Amino acid sequence: MHPHQPSRVAAAVMEPAGSARRLPFMLLSVLLLAVAMVASVTFAPAISAQTATEDQTAADVAEQVQDSVVTVYTYIPGGMFAPGQTGEEPSGAGSGWVYSDDGLVVTNRHVVVGAEEVKVVTADGTIIPAEVVGTDWYQDVAVLQLNPEAGQELPPAASIGDSSEVRAGDQVIAIGTPLGQFANTVTVGHVGATSRALNTGTGYSLGNLIQHDASLSPGNSGGPLFSMDGDVIGMNVAKVDAVTTGVASADDIGFAIDGNTVVAVVEEIVANGSVAYPYLGIQSQATPQGVVVGGVEAGSPAADAGLQPGDMIVAVDGERVDADQGVIDLLYDHEPGETVTLTIVRDGGEIELDVELGTRPADL
Repeated sequence: MHPHQPSRVAAAVMEPAGSARRLPFMLLSVLLLAVAMVASVTFAPAISAQTATEDQTAADVAEQVQDSVVTVYTYIPGGMFAPGQTGEEPSGAGSGWVYSDDGLVVTNRHVVVGAEEVKVVTADGTIIPAEVVGTDWYQDVAVLQLNPEAGQELPPAASIGDSSEVRAGDQVIAIGTPLGQFANTVTVGHVGATSRALNTGTGYSLGNLIQHDASLSPGNSGGPLFSMDGDVIGMNVAKVDAVTTGVASADDIGFAIDGNTVVAVVEEIVANGSVAYPYLGIQSQATPQGVVVGGVEAGSPAADAGLQPGDMIVAVDGERVDADQGVIDLLYDHEPGETVTLTIVRDGGEIELDVELGTRPADL
């Protein structure tokens, strides 16, 4: 088995976005934690879920919550036969957790994007078909619905805590399936900071993150981060690695989307099928000076406002675009239907254009 290396955080800058404090990661790469092309899967035995109590060890908590943690496998047409429990070679793998007793499962969007088929494997090795209910590209959240076959029981839902109460120094537990093979692997660490953001380098920041040092590997994407009370307080999404020799080690700097953000996104996906974000309607390229417009979609808010290919957006409502604050971050501080003023560099001079933001199409 030769899993692909995890991808760097990336997104085509079709839009502009908003929020949070941002950290520049000089000489560091931000790595998503999904695995592509995995096979030969082994599964940990299940242990009954219970309610966590005070003064428990990490082992106690892990034992009590692990039935709510699952492995997510994705498949594309024409996949090869592979020995093992599914009989097929997955195109990718990640982790997830059971959100509700009716079989909703939460994972990262980048785990399931592009998949034709999804199967979820529970802690006891049961393989349950699943379908994607909806995804949110901006916060990297996906909601799945389990569709158990005859005789299959749904796994228990996780208990969800209040991530606003998480503090630097709190002990946390990550559970997931590193490398797509080692289901329900438990790692323990501490919160390093809250309210972190990672600049993706593509015009927006992945925000609302809990930084922690519980070990993460490819395959941990979408897995839950538990408090010592046994509550989900985050969903693991990325880590940073040194990419240049001579740079101090960046091992075990991991990030989880804070649980309150995940819950808000999940509830909107369940209610509406997607999350409503403002929409400009451009194809663009981020630069240190601003965002260069490469194309303008016909009939879009950008077209109506008079944006042109070659324009460089350097500010939104007077806030300058820079390496740590992209156009998408600034636009996503607003709601669809609001009007914003874009400062544009065109033909060597600055002009201002008022744009009434639309609603980002769900399929983007």
